Amino acid sequence: MSHACGALLTIQQDLAHGSVGLELNQDDLEQSLLKQRLFRKLRYGDMPDLVTLTKMAHTVIREDLERMIQLTVDSASFPYAVFTGIQIHGPNNQTWIWMDTPYVMDQGIRETLDPMNPVFQGAW
Repeated sequence: MSHACGALLTIQQDLAHGSVGLELNQDDLEQSLLKQRLFRKLRYGDMPDLVTLTKMAHTVIREDLERMIQLTVDSASFPYAVFTGIQIHGPNNQTWIWMDTPYVMDQGIRETLDPMNPVFQGAW
């Protein structure tokens, strides 16, 4: 199991036990911040499964990435592309990638990319 899965399992267990501490743990900043960000996305009483928590984590990570890009990149002058996804660990050391919708920003215009386009085949 990856460390990310372990972190999400811990959050799920905390929710199940009703003991979600949202204070900042100086010894585990990443876990503390992830828990705070995910908790803001939950409705009172929600008990998400691991798949839902994983997708929620992906969403907050992508939001953070896009925020950092907005703060640091002049999208009108510098084109860039965003590809994000979730690495899935399977049995027998198999690994898959679930890819979110990729896009290109060029001259301030966002264009969604089709990951099934043959130009991307073999790229991942």
